Amino acid sequence: MTKAKIVKANDGDTLCEIAIRHGFADCGPLRAEKANKDLLKRPLRRGDKVTVPPIKKKTEGKTDKKKHKWKRPGIPPPEIRFVHGSKSRPCKNDSSLRFLNISNFVSNKAGDDGQQPFPSAFGFDEDAHADPDAFKIEVVDPSANGGPVTVELEAVKRGTKKGEFVSIGAPNANMRKIKVECKQVKPDNKVRLRSRYLRLVTDEWDFKELSGAPPKTDGSAQALLTTDTADGNDGDADKLEILDQYVRARHTMVCCKAADPDKCKIEAVVPIEPRRRRVRVAFHLFHETAGGTTMVASVGKKEVRHRVRHWFRRIYAQAELSPQLVGPEIEILAPPPANMITIAAFDGSKSSGRNSAGAVSKITLRSRANGANTDWTVPLKPNLTPKQVGDLIRSNLPAGHSAVVARNAVCIGKTRGSADVIITRDDGKRNQILIASTDDTRLNGKITIANPNVKLLGNPVGLT
Repeated sequence: MTKAKIVKANDGDTLCEIAIRHGFADCGPLRAEKANKDLLKRPLRRGDKVTVPPIKKKTEGKTDKKKHKWKRPGIPPPEIRFVHGSKSRPCKNDSSLRFLNISNFVSNKAGDDGQQPFPSAFGFDEDAHADPDAFKIEVVDPSANGGPVTVELEAVKRGTKKGEFVSIGAPNANMRKIKVECKQVKPDNKVRLRSRYLRLVTDEWDFKELSGAPPKTDGSAQALLTTDTADGNDGDADKLEILDQYVRARHTMVCCKAADPDKCKIEAVVPIEPRRRRVRVAFHLFHETAGGTTMVASVGKKEVRHRVRHWFRRIYAQAELSPQLVGPEIEILAPPPANMITIAAFDGSKSSGRNSAGAVSKITLRSRANGANTDWTVPLKPNLTPKQVGDLIRSNLPAGHSAVVARNAVCIGKTRGSADVIITRDDGKRNQILIASTDDTRLNGKITIANPNVKLLGNPVGLT
């Protein structure tokens, strides 16, 4: 090359890489070019025009008949990638991972049975290999001279510019970015280096098992935290999806003569779980009492948003699922009224049609709406199933009332199931059953009012 050449860069290119591809040992000559002055303090982007100066030839003063071997600098070309690795293939033939998955193993366990220790040594390990989501970082850097080298591994998100990835930051910024040591794969190969086995995790406890607390900084960390930033306030912090994040590995070129922080860095960026699916969810919250304002267990919309976007996300992400709130998203309701009666719960008894005096038996009912009571009775016939009794109640309702009758499943060891009857008012007013009793000799004591107690829902798992 006798004159300067203009090269168009791609995302992720560095001045050192371009220099090495064109025969230079490092990026020094490119940095010395005035035309490149605007490219020295930022990553190269697709379309950037890089000026590559001509190589200066050196002529020896005399000839000889000896055969000389010259090693071109920078061969093989610098590279960084994610791999799972293999037992017997040459390392250079291992497939590159196009995406990473969150591990489903117990964080510090491995093996086909999931009970073996997760290895901390370098090299191939059968137990770690059993986890398809475990991965390694591979660095090819001829200037590293066998290493070891330290790679920066970070969970990132898309930036505002095309092809841009930015740090997520707090909370847990020191768990979202770790240092990973890479060593020679084989003693006779000084250009190809690999890390220990690594995993992606979604909670701080799993991270600490493999990366320490505080996080290790000597390159021996083996877990990267890829998690949410949710706070339940429905702002930007709630919007960050775990499965929309990326993982970036970045290696500073050993040959680069530039001063920090402007040294050339090669990097690889892959998405997390691109096969993800969305799970649509909605929630209904209850006040403790009708007309009240106190929420059950003091759980309101903010707490639900936080639990969905924090805990649900973390758990579902391991199955490549992402929960999404959909309309009505979070609805606040009055507690359900006691407007359901159950007939012959557990045993499915039929009616006798008679009371203890031998007269026709009946069901006595009383409901209340807006402080006013409504009383009525329903005469029974012999040998009615619980479902038929429910239908009889529905056909004998007072004006302005409606009912839905449902047959329940048969209990173990019984021949028929019970039945439920929900009684409502046609004007939409809140209806409550106060009395539901019978003098039927078979059903006496077996017609009950369901009294839902939403306070018992409480906070069973204590998630905040």
